[in-house]
Amino acid sequence: MIRFATGDLSYLIKGSCPLRRTSMRLGKIMGRTDQVTKVYGIFIHPWQVDEVMARFPLVANFQIVVTRKDYRDEMTIYIELKEEGA
Repeated sequence: MIRFATGDLSYLIKGSCPLRRTSMRLGKIMGRTDQVTKVYGIFIHPWQVDEVMARFPLVANFQIVVTRKDYRDEMTIYIELKEEGA
């Protein structure tokens, strides 16, 4: 099965292949260009996080960091609160 969609990052391989075909070939899919992130098998879109964080009026800024620890994804949200009286 081949998956290629808009936003996938790949590369072109020039030269002949082991089967001696001479046309350029598409290399392996190396990643994506969009901001959608897969966390523990679920795709997280930036607009989804924006909607949730908009429910908290004291939040000024936030940052989502996705890491992998012991073969498990972890999503950490760093939050900056608005100054009192602002």
